Amino acid sequence: MSKELDERWRALIKAGRAEWRPGMVAIACKDGAPYGDQFGGMQHRLGKEGENQLMFLPEDIAELEEGTLVYVPDWQDPATLGALLGLVREKWGIAHAFAARDDYTGRWRVWSDGTTPIGKAGTTEAGALIAALGAACIPPK
Repeated sequence: MSKELDERWRALIKAGRAEWRPGMVAIACKDGAPYGDQFGGMQHRLGKEGENQLMFLPEDIAELEEGTLVYVPDWQDPATLGALLGLVREKWGIAHAFAARDDYTGRWRVWSDGTTPIGKAGTTEAGALIAALGAACIPPK
């Protein structure tokens, strides 16, 4: 967990610039710490309508949150990172965008191609993906 990423994610959700997707892992947190399980918080892999009934749907997350109980992504989960990359590609309209670690700086970036970065660099892959989501141009309504 990363408090900074958690806060940025929640701000992006609130602004309508990000959303929960099937396959992502949601971790329950209360007062900024994992909640409900001795092994790091209640974790739920999100499913699709008609799949395993034990899975929550992305739209269930808002209904489960109450008071200081919130859900944040598992920033280490490969499926969650893949879903975030899918969101970046969708928001930027670049089907071949990718995240990679810069061997020179050791920081992560999201690239639209081999030479054009999207958003700011991050210390983790998740950080770079969240930065790219935050920098995405949102068309006017």
